[in-house]
Amino acid sequence: MFSYPFMQNAYMAGTLIAIISGIMGVFVIARNMSFLTHTLSEIGFAGAAFGIFMGWQPLLGMLLFTTVSSIGVGELGAKSSRRENSISAISASQLVSVSCSYH
Repeated sequence: MFSYPFMQNAYMAGTLIAIISGIMGVFVIARNMSFLTHTLSEIGFAGAAFGIFMGWQPLLGMLLFTTVSSIGVGELGAKSSRRENSISAISASQLVSVSCSYH
């Protein structure tokens, strides 16, 4: 099975993702930001869909939406007591803006 180049690449990519995820997971849990990571994954999907709608590369739309959302959460949720509220507000506003662009 590992004699095929695509399987070698898939194995290497999976191994690197597993290592990076293990390291990043410690920081996500330690900073109590699991809700943010879930929200950013949903916003990234919406951004990719928006990028396709606009005729852009999906990766560009995803990076644009996640970057803007991360900065917004960072600015709005400076205090840890307001962090969850700001994450919910950013998530709702991004998803509403994407759904309005399709109509």
